[in-house]
Amino acid sequence: MGHCLSSNARNHGARHKTASRGGDIRLLGGGGGGGVPYYGGGGPMSGSNTKNRVESIQETKTATFGGLQVRYAYLSQRGYYPDDPEKANQDAYCVQHDFGDQPTDAFFAVFDGHGKDGDKCAQFARDQLPLLAEKFVARTKTREEKLLQVRNSSS
Repeated sequence: MGHCLSSNARNHGARHKTASRGGDIRLLGGGGGGGVPYYGGGGPMSGSNTKNRVESIQETKTATFGGLQVRYAYLSQRGYYPDDPEKANQDAYCVQHDFGDQPTDAFFAVFDGHGKDGDKCAQFARDQLPLLAEKFVARTKTREEKLLQVRNSSS
């Protein structure tokens, strides 16, 4: 019996016993790849291939928004597709400090693309959604300010 270590189990430090071919089995996934087994003793991908499929920051980042300090990091592993081993990572992320020119606001998002052009869709959403959200927040604040002015002037 070997051990199976899924991304959820890894996060919680748990190991689950499962049948294997003499080595640990780790489930590779992310980006819609869907949990492809990687056998430590040889299999569809070598350890270096697995490392080449991971994008991450080297260490946790810290940001302060108002009086709140936030620590964050990101890691994305490109899915394994046997018919297209060089398929692009379909995940994208966005981190914006001082969102909407407000030092107390930030924008954090993860975009999980799917399908033939999932990578392009995720990148489009990453590039466009923060702009649209910023415009929406600015319009909402302007409306609130106008309502307050009307209320204050009628009092």
